[in-house]
Amino acid sequence: MANKIYHASETAITFQESGGDVAITLLNMLAGVGRVSARYDRGAGSQSQLHTVKVIFQSDTTPVAGETVDCYLFQSDGTNEDGNVGTADAAILEPVLKAGMFIGSVPVTVATATVDFIKTFQNVPISERYYSIGIWNGTADSLENTANVSKIIVTPNPPEIQ
Repeated sequence: MANKIYHASETAITFQESGGDVAITLLNMLAGVGRVSARYDRGAGSQSQLHTVKVIFQSDTTPVAGETVDCYLFQSDGTNEDGNVGTADAAILEPVLKAGMFIGSVPVTVATATVDFIKTFQNVPISERYYSIGIWNGTADSLENTANVSKIIVTPNPPEIQ
């Protein structure tokens, strides 16, 4: 009898200013600026390697279609961390992004302010116990100046064999 392999979505981790699981300050983030989240601890023991990453952002003013906000992953074993990004929600410079793993770009799809621009990235591998999410605002506009409008949601999706 053949087995089926499903994915079993686990509890999502939300990265936002407040009320989420991990802090990252994205409100009013200026154009051409980067930010890295506080460090998330997945805990000891076996953890899912595959994750779904959903990036949601809004522009504070009318954006240009085709511009992007880029998402990066910075992992750590607790001692050595990609890009030496630290453990706290903080600004990062563009060269530091090269030390992270590029997850993907979320494009502006319509030239309208305060509209959600959303993109989902499947099968993002996370292998270390600790990680942070980095965001680069590659648009010509600031992100929405309202807390928790722009956010990143990471959902572990371990395979389930039946």
